[in-house]
Amino acid sequence: MIERPLIENAKLIRIRFLSLNEELDSYEDDVRRLAEYFQKISDELKAIESDIKKSDNIKSIEDKVLRKMDTLEFESNKISTKINNINLQIEKLKKEELDLYLLIKRRYPNMSDDEIKKEIQSNLEK
Repeated sequence: MIERPLIENAKLIRIRFLSLNEELDSYEDDVRRLAEYFQKISDELKAIESDIKKSDNIKSIEDKVLRKMDTLEFESNKISTKINNINLQIEKLKKEELDLYLLIKRRYPNMSDDEIKKEIQSNLEK
């Protein structure tokens, strides 16, 4: 039987992982909105192209396009930062999980991987 503190540690890792996973899922809506925003900006850029008048100078057209592109980059970076932060936290949890597994293997060298997995899983459900 694996010691209670080790089981509790496994539970905490699992809870944090599920929480991060839910947070990552919530960003799907943000990514969807960003894709819609990209489409909107694309349409606006096409409108700029079709609205170009002979009186417009290159600088004013360039300014309009650059403002749109800056906005796209800003929105894209916001989403990327959120997702990258979650990925970093998930990587840390993977390391914690591996460290916990190695500790359990050292303390219980006679237990097979399947036995360890079954005991931890049965305790996670409690």
